This record gives sequence, C-alpha cells and structure tokens, in this order.
Amino acid sequence: MSFFLYMLGNVVAVIGRDEPVPASNGVIMMRDIGLVGLFLAEQGLATTREHAMGNPFPFTRRYLTAEQHAVLESLPPLTASLDAAITGYVALAEAFLPRAKRLAEQTGADWPGDYERASVAYFERSIGIALKI
Repeated sequence: MSFFLYMLGNVVAVIGRDEPVPASNGVIMMRDIGLVGLFLAEQGLATTREHAMGNPFPFTRRYLTAEQHAVLESLPPLTASLDAAITGYVALAEAFLPRAKRLAEQTGADWPGDYERASVAYFERSIGIALKI
C-alpha cells in the first residue's frame, strides 16, 4: 500500500519533468507489482513463485479470478506519452485504492488514511484530475 501511494506522488515529478518513458514504466510497475500483488492478496496469497521472480503476467491466469482479469483487461492501453501515463495512473488508483482499503478492513490491517489522503490530494492537485475513489 505504501509503495503504491509513494508511486502516485512520485509520478507528479516525472510528469513535471516531461519524461514520458519513466512515467509509462511506472504505470507498468504499479500494475504488475501493486495491482497484481493486491489481487494475489485478495486470493490469500502473499506471492507466487512467478510473481516473486518479478514477472507476474505470463502466469496470472491460474491465480486470479475472472473478475480480477477483467479489471486488468479494462485498463487503458499504454504508450510512451504523458497523457497515456496519466490515464494509466488514474485507472490504477481508481481500481487499487478502494480494493486495498476493503482488504485492509477485512483483515484488520492498519490503513494509512493520512498518507492516502495526502498522496491522493497531491496527485489530484498537481495533475488537475479528481480520482473517483
């Protein structure tokens, strides 16, 4: 969770520097590590052998539900452009944050509410887009 929020705030600097490739790489990393990691946690898995190796996508079909795959498949296409990166970060945040909060509640894990509010507000203010979370 903290890594996801860190990356949400960090992308603002990358976008401000007009660096579309690192911004796009961040979307991929947040999808593969953040969102897929959350999906695995929803299944009661800390990781899989494949995910621990840093290459989750070739083998996710056997671990994720049909609904989780639908979320992944619904994410916007990614190109090396700032607009695509922003759209990707928005889609990931809107998919990730409500689910992560729900999982924290279900498992009794601490939720970093102050960190979430600060990171989301900084992203929204800097990018000029309100997240639907």
